[in-house]
Amino acid sequence: MILQAIGLMFATSIESGIIFALIPILVKIIAWLVLGEKGDWKQNVFVAISVSAVVIMFVLGAQDISVSIVGLIILFLSSLSMALSNVFMRYVRNEFKPFTITFAICLGGFVLFNIATLVYGIYSGTLNQYFAPLVYPEFIFSTAFLGIPCTLLSSLLLTYMLAHLQAVKATVFGNLSTAISIVVGALILKEPLYIYLIVCTALILLGVIGTSISSSRVEEESVEAENG
Repeated sequence: MILQAIGLMFATSIESGIIFALIPILVKIIAWLVLGEKGDWKQNVFVAISVSAVVIMFVLGAQDISVSIVGLIILFLSSLSMALSNVFMRYVRNEFKPFTITFAICLGGFVLFNIATLVYGIYSGTLNQYFAPLVYPEFIFSTAFLGIPCTLLSSLLLTYMLAHLQAVKATVFGNLSTAISIVVGALILKEPLYIYLIVCTALILLGVIGTSISSSRVEEESVEAENG
């Protein structure tokens, strides 16, 4: 999250969208090296379809495409961190329950960001304003929304998925958020729905569904091997 925030200071939304779309590919490579999750050629094709659709969507929707090397590097490190996190959660699935992993993630974030806030407050001389935002209902609502459904529940669902699905299968579902945002924007915000958005959304759905149902035989054989 820190790398994302810093990276977006240097890069554009088009760059961030493209780099974040590559996370399933990074997960697939790392999962193959660490977990031995190979999948098959069909799964590779569907992952490529989903990722390509997201990239094309951002490129076609961009008003101005510019490249920031610093931003790209930081955003890539952010995506790599996310990929490593997903694979690691999959790696420890037999040792820790999804709730335990989620608790560790939230507790770690709570401690880290509060320490960062305290250190910055001491450095800048604004430590006396530590509790100042709590008087604003908008801050409390936003914090509760970001903390409970966006972080706690989403992390719990992700760890549960990673405990029962291959790492790439669980990760590729993240591309659905792009498709969902388009549909919600068109239905609720009355945003324009262009042809390329419809086509790319359909390709994202195709890629996610295809990745989920592909290589089932390989996964079953892997489970049988683990069980002896």
